[in-house]
This record gives sequence, structure tokens and C-alpha cells, in this order.
Amino acid sequence: MKLKESIYVGGGILESDLLWIFPVLKGLIKKKKINSIIIENLQGKAVTLEHIYKILPDCKIVVIKNESSLNKIYRISLLLIVNFLQIFKYFYLLSNKNIFCNNWTDLQMRHSMWDSAIGMMNDRQEKPSKIQILLSVLLSLNAFIKAKKLISKYNIKIAVLGHSVYQHRSFLACLRENKIKILSHAVFNLHWQNFYDSSWNIIDKKLFKRINKVLIKRKIDDYWRKRFLGSSNYEDANVASNISNKISIYPKNVILLHIFKDSPFNIIDKERIFTDYFDWINNTLSIISESKEQWSLRLHPNSKRWGEDQKLIIKMLLKKHPILLKKGKVLIDDKLVSNSFLFNNVKRVVTFSGTSHLEASCFGIKPIAISKTMLSALNSKLIFKPKNFTEYKKLILCPSENKIFRQDKKAVTFSKKLLFIRENLLTLKNDLGAQNIYRNDSKVFRNSQLKNIKNNLNKNFKNLEFLGEKISGGLTHSIANDYLRLI
Repeated sequence: MKLKESIYVGGGILESDLLWIFPVLKGLIKKKKINSIIIENLQGKAVTLEHIYKILPDCKIVVIKNESSLNKIYRISLLLIVNFLQIFKYFYLLSNKNIFCNNWTDLQMRHSMWDSAIGMMNDRQEKPSKIQILLSVLLSLNAFIKAKKLISKYNIKIAVLGHSVYQHRSFLACLRENKIKILSHAVFNLHWQNFYDSSWNIIDKKLFKRINKVLIKRKIDDYWRKRFLGSSNYEDANVASNISNKISIYPKNVILLHIFKDSPFNIIDKERIFTDYFDWINNTLSIISESKEQWSLRLHPNSKRWGEDQKLIIKMLLKKHPILLKKGKVLIDDKLVSNSFLFNNVKRVVTFSGTSHLEASCFGIKPIAISKTMLSALNSKLIFKPKNFTEYKKLILCPSENKIFRQDKKAVTFSKKLLFIRENLLTLKNDLGAQNIYRNDSKVFRNSQLKNIKNNLNKNFKNLEFLGEKISGGLTHSIANDYLRLI
């Protein structure tokens, strides 16, 4: 069979995700002139060539096998020789933490390299080493070159990627440069990411209007009540909600931390005022050393599942700000209180771009965020997103009792809608009977997820195929079964 137009499937997709993505692809290609699938090496027992042919019997399946060790050594040596000037350029830029520029492809490449280097760090590092930077440059350039070769060899029309961060962002950048449509996966959601950045949890106003027409207030209110009893569709919130309170008095100001070595660059916000999480926290600690109020640093509830000792990192960063420790201005909150207790007691909430911006708004607190969020995308008036360091500093140092941090009832209602959409419509977790997999999760847990999704596949097959048809027709984000046919 001659390859006319093909779909590439790769970019680090887990086998458990491939199980449900292939039925979606069946619906996606119904009206497309696509007759071949190009897929990365198949190593598992659940997704085999036989399994794929059962779903897509009329397609040619091309499996790209893993290289031998000798070929890898040869290719990397060639990469070093042929691209020496490029490697030196990026190595120099990243060594000086210069990751911003105006060229879109170059900007993506720098972010790809920077967060790859950050991801290689251990918990005692504040910045990547020269070796880690060099390795990240090589990984990202190799991903870009790999994409170029695939594009030249196969007539790729659509690429389905498991990640849009780390070295995979360079792969994505090359696809975009060649005007190839990109369907990205994250948190059991597929979303188009063709020529601009998108995220699984950030929708545009057009899709929000369609969804808003079918939302039922009673269901939103019921979900809101259950959520803070630890029974939501968001695992991090369940962990945080089920914490037993260990203290009775809590600071009025809280900074909710992200996983430091995780990437925030699904969406590259060129207008953000800090480079990464480390840059954000270091600058924030410097500012609050001038504050007259006490602050809490809330550790990420699932940092250990991710494989990060966040308390160790925070203690390392606080050593640069001894005045904060001396005056007792900072409380390290390592599961000291539940989320409900926290948001009922604080007056000011600061996050880089986390879910906590929505949680805060649902509790009547106007949050401060650094990068683009769901709330800022749909109503920028309901969130503080500082345009410069001076503006951010003023927001941090003004009294927490200031009325500027209060949301009105309309804002609270709107935020609860967004939270409901984020955790019920924009993920297929419930439909698939799945849970998020973190970097430090065991093989046993990963296999259980594979089994759960496999067991739920038959009853979901038609819905997944219909989802593919809707995505083919222009739906920007996958939608859960209960709402898909309504919008």
C-alpha cells in the first residue's frame, strides 16, 4: 500500500493511553484521506500490531523501531560535528539563562532545552549544571532533527504527541514549522495545538459558550460540596482535602508551590515575568522579606509521587533569605491543613499557574498568577497577572485585608463553572476508569492503570470513535462522554 497521507503517533505516549487513543483515531480519519499510521516502537503486550489492525484494518501500520546502541553513538557523534555552532549557541544562551526571544521556533527550542535541563536536576540543585545543559541541548536538537527526517520520509498530515514539553517541544516546533496539525495529549485529554499553544485545561471563549449552554447548576453545586470532602475527579485536590488539620492558626497569605522540576511550558507565555518556578520563588522570597505579614509556602500534595523532596528544595532556597527564618515570617506547610481549611482562612493566594487560582476564586479570593491560566484566558479581570516585577511586588506587599483581593458573587459562580468544566468535562479519566500516573509511581500501579483502561475499552469504544469524528470536525478539546453529544 502506497503511503499517501499519514498520522504520526509518538512523543512519549504511554501504552495505557495508546489503548484509548487508537479508537479516537479511527473516528478522526473517517473523513480524512489518511491510509497509514507511523508509530514509535511497540514494546508492550496490550497494544500490538494485531491490536491496531483490528481497529484500523484499512490502514498501513509502520513501526519505527528503537535504534541499536552503535547507531545512537554514531548519530550523536554526527550531531555534534554537523551542528557544532548551533549546539554552542544554545549552550551559551542557556548557561546564561537566556530563554526569551522573538522568533517563535527558537523560543520553543530554548524552552524545550531549559525545562529538559531543569528536569535532570536533583533536589539539591537550584540550577542545572553545564553537563545537564549540554545534554538537554543535544536531546532537543536531536528531537528537532528526528522530526525533520520523519517529515521528509513520510507524508505526515497529523501528529499525535504524548507530551508538548521537555525535548518533545522541539519535535513539536519542527512539526509546526512544517505546518503539520498537532494533537497533544495530557491528563486524558486530546487537544489541537497546531500553530499556537494550548493546554488540556485552557479552552477558548467559543468552546466555553457551547459548554455553558448544557451545564446544570445543581450538578456544579453538588460537585463543589463533594470536592472539599475529598471526593473529586482531581487526585491532588483529594489528597489535600483529606488532610487532618494539625494547626489552628494559619497565615493570611499562601504561596502554592508546583513541582519544581515539572515543566510549566505546555503554554509558553511570553509575557510572564519569571523564567521558571525557581526564579519565581527566589524573587517572591526576596519580596516577602519586606512584608509585615506572615506567609505560608504550601508544598505540592503529590510531590513525593512525582519523585521530588520539595521540603528539601524549599529549605535550600530559604537559606538565601535568612531574615525570613529569623523573624518567623514563613511557614512551610507540608500537609498541615486541609484545602478547605486553607481557603477558608487565607486572604491572598499566589500561584504560578496552578489549579489553586480557580480554587481561590471559588472561595471569593482574587488570585495572583504568573503565567496564563484558565481564568485569565476566559476573564482576565478576575485574576491578577502582573505585567512587570514592580506590579507584582506591590500586590505582594499591600495588606492582605485589601478589598482588591475579594471576588464578588458573579466571579465565584463563574469560577465554580470553570472548575467543574476542568475536572469533569476536559478529562476522560472517569470514562476510562483511570488515574494520573506520576514519575515515581511503581510498575505495579502503572500496570493496574493499563488493566483498568483495557477493561473499560469495549464499552467506551463507540464514544471514543465519535469523539474522533468531533475532533476531526473542529472540536478543540476532547470532552467526557456525558457532555460530548450535548455540545
